Amino acid sequence: MRNFVLLSLLIIYSSKIKAEDIFTNQFEYLVATRISNFNLRDPHTFSPISGFGCFDITDSLNSEVNVQISTDSDGDGNLDLSFVTQYYSDQPAYLTNKSMTANLQSADCTAPQDTTTCSPTVDPLIGQLATNPLDTGSCLLPIVGTTTGYVPAIITTGAPCHSTVPQNITINLGGINLPLENYQQALRYQNGITTDQGLHLGFISEAVAETIIIPASIPVIGGQTFASLLPGGMRSCSTGDDRDIGPDGQTSGWWLYFNSESGLIEFF
Repeated sequence: MRNFVLLSLLIIYSSKIKAEDIFTNQFEYLVATRISNFNLRDPHTFSPISGFGCFDITDSLNSEVNVQISTDSDGDGNLDLSFVTQYYSDQPAYLTNKSMTANLQSADCTAPQDTTTCSPTVDPLIGQLATNPLDTGSCLLPIVGTTTGYVPAIITTGAPCHSTVPQNITINLGGINLPLENYQQALRYQNGITTDQGLHLGFISEAVAETIIIPASIPVIGGQTFASLLPGGMRSCSTGDDRDIGPDGQTSGWWLYFNSESGLIEFF
């Protein structure tokens, strides 16, 4: 209870209190972050709208994901979608000055988002990640030749920051499960209770994207394959072609780039 009260006060008086006031040196809680904003930046997604032609639906898809991240639509007391990264340390400063092991997990996080606390789901582990810190320069950049110049542009992660070692994982993009090869994530941390300049990237092959069917519950694109939303994919309405070559140097598919912001949370 003491830590919950402190977290609430920290949100109100974040300009005066640092994260270290919560995450003390008593090993009460390991440091964890929860994504509060998550947006696909490249490539964009497209879908035919009956009677209107082919439309860029990236903003709509991002909005759908962020509504799930920030709201409790079914009234069960938990936010609808939560991604948590838990670090094997109780020191926030270690996010950007020590190599660590971290677990990327799904979680049950209480509503509202501003005062959320989280606990693991029944089968929480998405992937175990190793982090590399950096105090100057950039922690993670797009792979040369794999972006298209969409607006808004991809935000790269500058120091003080850390990035993770490539790992194959599956992420839930608002109900769409995406198996990503060589997934990496990075964030910038400058004290306080938030992180920014989050960058996430991973490769999905054309063959795998063809097998992913968008849930019928998702408006407009339900029932389509994920590949059909991407320029260059089979049955895509887009006239462009954003296909890339994967990490093996041979496989056709797409490098996906997401930007995020996160908040430090209590994770029980």
